[in-house]
Amino acid sequence: MRNLYLILLMLSGAILTQAQTTEVSNKRHILPKGAWGVEVGLNATSALLLAVKKDPDSSNLNPYLLQLRLSKGRWGVHAGGGGKHNHSFNAVEGFADSQTKNTDELQFRVGPDYRADLGKRFMAHVGLDYVLHYFKNKTITDSGYDVIEAIDQQSLHGVGCTAGVSYQITPRLALMTEANFQWLTGYRDSARKFKNFPELNDNLNNEKISTVRKSVLGGVFLMWRF
Repeated sequence: MRNLYLILLMLSGAILTQAQTTEVSNKRHILPKGAWGVEVGLNATSALLLAVKKDPDSSNLNPYLLQLRLSKGRWGVHAGGGGKHNHSFNAVEGFADSQTKNTDELQFRVGPDYRADLGKRFMAHVGLDYVLHYFKNKTITDSGYDVIEAIDQQSLHGVGCTAGVSYQITPRLALMTEANFQWLTGYRDSARKFKNFPELNDNLNNEKISTVRKSVLGGVFLMWRF
């Protein structure tokens, strides 16, 4: 993980060096008063991890791979989305035992935000979010005598807040990082199915759950303004 952030730092330094010739006026050039703007963003940290096929500790990683923002002046509406799919297969050598795991996760948010200048190149933003989160883990265990399928899935929604800072490299390109705090509630479903002994099947376990999720500076975004 440290190496990936070092790569990001080196990339940012190269871009900043190239951008030294770009003039930045004393007045805001990022959000002209009364003008409509469109920005798209890519979570460069997540993109690098995907490129090297490394599954990071997601406890503090910003879960949104892509961002979209529509703005007029200082106010705007943002949306973000992300997801992942993990597949693994393990077999015991010399035995029929094996285990297959498939994990799917989808994340989405949308909400208003407000931006303020912090000098010529820096900007701060705060916003509110409506959040959707879906998670499913499916494990198939083949013991040689039976095949057991275990399913655990969650469907959550909730609200959150976000705050961050961005550095304008050029009038169109910026680096952005942010912190998120979210409160989610919903349902968790789990069950087990036995292929050869269906009488052992578990009844679907449905429970209501609530959770708090946060990430603090959990990624660097490349933001492009049209």
